[in-house]
Amino acid sequence: MSEVEAGVEGRAWTRREVELVVNVHLHMLRMQLMGQTPNKAEHNRQLQTMLPALETPAEAPLLDSFERFVVVPPEGQKLSTLLR
Repeated sequence: MSEVEAGVEGRAWTRREVELVVNVHLHMLRMQLMGQTPNKAEHNRQLQTMLPALETPAEAPLLDSFERFVVVPPEGQKLSTLLR
């Protein structure tokens, strides 16, 4: 079984995987634009059968809270000057 078929965690998506996801979402968008209601759950199930499965489940985050990452923005400065 190849790495792609096995669904190796932590590797970049292949061009085929990206195209599959984009095409499915574009198809649903076209349906909506034509006034139809796409079955998102069914499209998701079909997409999952086309993409390789992960070997391990997602890992829990190492942090319990993101509070220490919140900072008060500086006063009196425009965003454009901060981004320079």
